Amino acid sequence: MFRTRCLPSLRCFVRDGYYRVSGTNRCELCSSECRTCTDRPDHCLACEAPRFLLNDRCVLNCGSGSHGNTQGRTCEDCHENCNNCFDGPTNSKCSSCKDHLYLDGEICVESCDPQLSKNLAIRLAGGMTAYEGRVEVYIDGEWGTVCDDDWDINDARVVCRELGYGSAMAAVSAPAYGAGTGPVVMNHVQCEGTEAELVHCQQSQWRDNQCRHTEDAGVRCEGEMRTGE
Repeated sequence: MFRTRCLPSLRCFVRDGYYRVSGTNRCELCSSECRTCTDRPDHCLACEAPRFLLNDRCVLNCGSGSHGNTQGRTCEDCHENCNNCFDGPTNSKCSSCKDHLYLDGEICVESCDPQLSKNLAIRLAGGMTAYEGRVEVYIDGEWGTVCDDDWDINDARVVCRELGYGSAMAAVSAPAYGAGTGPVVMNHVQCEGTEAELVHCQQSQWRDNQCRHTEDAGVRCEGEMRTGE
């Protein structure tokens, strides 16, 4: 392979992987690590796969807090939530997270607790009417129950309001409405009574309890919520 190319115009074709040697009429090949370069063979402007451009070098690993963009072949900062992240077309596939965040797959989240879906992911079961029964919540594709430890009228108020019913008439302890099925997902719920949803109330870690379905909590509400209630 020829190492030099002399051109009458003293111009070098950067796209061909050549650079002009300063003060001469010689063009020389860039380093094998560089796709294009300037001033000297290892002063890279662009890189070939599997390397990425870091300042003026082509590297295999962009280092902590950075990732290799596989589209532009450049090193870029990881997403602000990521401590480290994987190489790829985006910077948001985290391999580790910043303090106080948790890795969920390749995403950094504030909590590992499952989140209730909206649209009334809560129901009453086992009651004589639609306005009373065992409290059940929908999580991870299945319905679970609430343990009656610390269960009181403030908790019942939140449930009745969330369901669109009237005022809470009673917070009911087991076994008034029978035993549920599935996991017991909430325990030690301590609502103030003003929360919009039961999930917003102070409570133990999700599913972290020793409760049985003989302790399933329930509520009894008035009928449909009246205007202004």
